[in-house]
Amino acid sequence: MIEIWKTLPEIKGFYEVSNLGRVKSLARVIDRKHGYPLPIKEKIMTNCLDKKGYARMRLSVNKIGMTIKVHRLVARAFIVNKHNKKQVNHKNGIKTDNNVNNLEWATNRENHIHAVDNNLIKYRKGNDHPMAILNSDKVLIIKERLFKGDTQLSIANDFGVNHSTICNIKTGRSWKNV
Repeated sequence: MIEIWKTLPEIKGFYEVSNLGRVKSLARVIDRKHGYPLPIKEKIMTNCLDKKGYARMRLSVNKIGMTIKVHRLVARAFIVNKHNKKQVNHKNGIKTDNNVNNLEWATNRENHIHAVDNNLIKYRKGNDHPMAILNSDKVLIIKERLFKGDTQLSIANDFGVNHSTICNIKTGRSWKNV
């Protein structure tokens, strides 16, 4: 693939980003504190990884520094965002693969569904969910009591949950696997 370089309006004259996910600092002269000009040579920059594993860069424009994720720079430069989506998704799930062909604009929901569908995050439910009040054994008891005709409100009070939780168990909206 041929490498194509583009600039973004807010970093014009300072940096360019390529369709392969690289960022370069452009040649320029900056004024130093003591008044002497400092020539800066053009160079390909090295990125670092943030806590979540995304490549990021520290850029400085007119003495204002900013840290920005590389995949967002690539997407903003090369991918039209006609639906004004807020996130950039890595199609193959590799957070460091910032090639334009691997990126797409996405909503938070689309990004989350992609991550779950591709086993990038584990969708935790039932006993595995960190906020679960109930467990499989308690749900079996609840289902038995529902079968016997106990009211949802009395069951909810006994287990310390909202009556809508009992209703969801009864209708199969939650704890289907039990």
